[in-house]
This record gives sequence, C-alpha cells and structure tokens, in this order.
Amino acid sequence: MNKISVIIITLNEAENIGRALKSLSWADEIIIGDSQSKDETVSIAEKYTDKIYQVEWKGYSVTKQELVGKCRNDWILWLDADEEVSPELEEVMRRINLTETEYSAFQIPRKTRYMGKWIKHSGWYPNYVTRLFNKNQAQFSDVQVHEDLVINGKIGTLKSDILHYPYKNLEEHINKINRYSTLSASQMKDKGKTITPVGIAARTLAKFLKTFFLQLGFLDGKQGFTISKMGAFYIYCKYSKLWEIQKK
Repeated sequence: MNKISVIIITLNEAENIGRALKSLSWADEIIIGDSQSKDETVSIAEKYTDKIYQVEWKGYSVTKQELVGKCRNDWILWLDADEEVSPELEEVMRRINLTETEYSAFQIPRKTRYMGKWIKHSGWYPNYVTRLFNKNQAQFSDVQVHEDLVINGKIGTLKSDILHYPYKNLEEHINKINRYSTLSASQMKDKGKTITPVGIAARTLAKFLKTFFLQLGFLDGKQGFTISKMGAFYIYCKYSKLWEIQKK
C-alpha cells in the first residue's frame, strides 16, 4: 500500500482550504504550513489534520522544503490551497505502485477554472506540473517565484488532473500579477538581466500573440481573450519593474 504525504502552505485560505483537504481523504498524512492566517484557515484545516505548523515565511521554496522535512513518508504530493485532487486522480493515487517505480517524480496535468469556465487551451491546459515526488531524490529550487522541483532521476507522467481555482475575480488576478511581477523583477535583477522600453513592448505583444493565437486562446472565448491580455499585462509589469530598478 502506498504511503503518501501531502504538503500545503496557507495564508488566509479559508475560501479554498476545505475544498483542497476534502479531496485528500486517501492521503496517509497531510502537513500544513500556515503563515499566521487571520481568517478561519486553521480551524477549517483542523477538521482534516492535526499536523498544522505555524511557519516563518521564508519564500515559497524554502518554506515548502521545510515542510518536506516534517513528512514521515518518502513520497510526497505538493498541493496548493487553491487546488484539489480530481476523483480520477484520487483513483490513480490509490492504484499507483510507488515501491517499484523507476521514476523519481511524476508530472500531473492541471486544469484551471477561470471566469466560470474550465480552460482547455490558452497555454493553461494541459499545464503539466511536477507534484508527486520522492523526497530523497528531489528538492525545491532556490527561486523567489514560480518555484519548482529539481529532480534527480526520471520523471513519469500521470494522466488525471489536479483542479485549480486560482482567482475568484479579476481584481484578485490583477493583485497576484502585481505581487508576482515584483518578485520576478527582483529575481531578474539578481541574475543581472536588463531590459529596454522597446524590449518591454516587444515581449508584451509577443506574449499576447502567442497565447491567443499559437496556444489557441481564441478557442476559450472571452476567457481566452482575458487570459491572453492578463498574461501580456504580467510580462509588461515585470519587465517595466525591472526597467524601473535599472533607472534607480
């Protein structure tokens, strides 16, 4: 029988955490790292697990790596609070044989709900994310934003979805773009990257054209158009902030 631990970091996720945890009834262990939530996140989580730790926020990668260290099992599923395991993926998790696998980790398709619709294109699906991994053969990369796993070994692929509910409205989407673009600009600065106004314009336009046309965003209707615009806006913000840093 598989023994899988699940790790989740939270901060004021009362609207999401119950849905996520309800989809994890099959898990052997659920570890939550909470960063001083002010809402009902912790009281909701306590209905599903007693392994809730108040953690000092040190960035996405470092915080998640600390949770890995608290897991008693070798195999770990990393889930975000605004995600859930689909019934089909739950069945895969129950059936998969991890004791004899040749893989060190598995990537899983992620399907996103946006503006009332499941997105099938726009570069958002299938959005494969490496989430199930052997902690002895993987660790989180040392980046400020868009953290990922560095895997020592082969990566397999699972076919059933993680379901993602990232934004309840456009305001929340814009706020996240503002937050992540600031982190990305700082990260690019640390790596010595630079940009020009012409480069900002070119990258912004290229992002919209890629998402809406090459990645078939137009097939997702008004949601695909909005995703394409917001993706371009994110590119504009992060490179404009990098240019602002240069000027200082």
